[in-house]
Amino acid sequence: MADRRKFIKNFGAATFTATMPNILRASSLPKAADLRFVPSTESNAVNYSQGYPKQHQRTPNYRAFCDTPEAAQTAIRWARDTNQSFATRSGGHCFMGFSQSDNLVLDTRGMSDIKINADQRTVTVGAGVKLGPLYRALAKQGFALAGGTYGGVGIAGHTLGGGFGYRCRSDGLLIDQLVSLDMVLADGQIITASANQNSDLFWACRGGGGGQFGVATSFKFKVKSSSPMHWISIYEPVGFSRAAQILFLWQYWSQGSPRHLATHLQITRRGDAGFLMVLSGFSGGERKDLMNELQSLLRRNTLPNSNTILSGKFSDLILAQMPKETPSHPTLLTHSHLFSAPVDEKGTVNILSTLQRHPAGSCILNFETWGGAISDIAVNATAFPHRDTAFVVHAQADIRTAIEKTTKTKAMAEMREALEAQANGGVYVNYPDLQLKDWGDAYWGNNLAQLKKIKNDRDPTNFFTHAHSISNA
Repeated sequence: MADRRKFIKNFGAATFTATMPNILRASSLPKAADLRFVPSTESNAVNYSQGYPKQHQRTPNYRAFCDTPEAAQTAIRWARDTNQSFATRSGGHCFMGFSQSDNLVLDTRGMSDIKINADQRTVTVGAGVKLGPLYRALAKQGFALAGGTYGGVGIAGHTLGGGFGYRCRSDGLLIDQLVSLDMVLADGQIITASANQNSDLFWACRGGGGGQFGVATSFKFKVKSSSPMHWISIYEPVGFSRAAQILFLWQYWSQGSPRHLATHLQITRRGDAGFLMVLSGFSGGERKDLMNELQSLLRRNTLPNSNTILSGKFSDLILAQMPKETPSHPTLLTHSHLFSAPVDEKGTVNILSTLQRHPAGSCILNFETWGGAISDIAVNATAFPHRDTAFVVHAQADIRTAIEKTTKTKAMAEMREALEAQANGGVYVNYPDLQLKDWGDAYWGNNLAQLKKIKNDRDPTNFFTHAHSISNA
């Protein structure tokens, strides 16, 4: 009996030790300056894990705060040598939770320096910087950067996926302003990637997406003067016919507009039969010309109310309209689709009919214009392949109750079918979608083969990986 108890005791201990992740042993954690591990047992650990959609939120066994490149280097080498599964996060968010892990997260949000060189008209930012603080710092010195529209977006993932916002029709994508970036590779090297050094990685990191080739630690961008602009914010409750008219016209109007004019059109159900249409955006032209442009789009006999058009410096205007906090959703359903050209009248009616078949709030459609300077650069000049896109449609729905789950899941599924029938099959990698079958082709098109080659050269063991990483495509 004693031998039996001894066997069971020893077997249990041996089994637990063999299956227990190394990271759970605090004594095995590496020590380095500016490297701090927060275990899941800490009272504030869950706060660091919060994500845009809460259904993908994970509180890892340990979160490694890497506040310098050297700290990230130590953490990476240790994770590699001890065979840890992990995710990388810079403090922003990912729609599908690719920056979350149950085991380990390498977190760079502490790299938050912003250094502006006014003479060279550049800004160097740490990987943990978010767009809101960056725009505010640039505004103080009279500069602006062509980036996204929400202050809570992290600069790292936003840049690595391409980065688009209201200024992209005039200035190009955020990656088109990128001069260089610093990163730590899978073998622990700290390198700079630019047009002249590690140019393969510089190509891949301009559109290849986050969590692919290493941990980015800083980015250097060209900046422009924060010139006078006009902010557009027009809300209009409409019936079906009016909604179809505006949506159809907006597609052609937005593509034919001057490059300094970029708008987004949001459409949601309102009440039992109507819709709410919200037109937002920026224009860098003359105010009177903008008013005439809007009158042409909206087909009104009178000009829009002047209160819907605010004038000032771009940096001040975009900061004023940004939410102070990035919203968090209990459960978020989302999918997006790229369009090479406007859809015809039948396609427009089909999209709105699909929206109308479901209760108010079941689905929100955001039409976001591209084109302009984005299309000036060749499709294979960077990893970002969607240079010929006219606009993107981003569908989303929040779920807070069991009843909502049933109705909104059905609405979103039907909307996916309606949009896919008109779209070109491409998907913006920063709007990832776990329901995609051929997601590698959707994200990167003909650039996927080159990305796979660079991945194999630079990370042959697939050390940096997630559900939709390049090596898995």
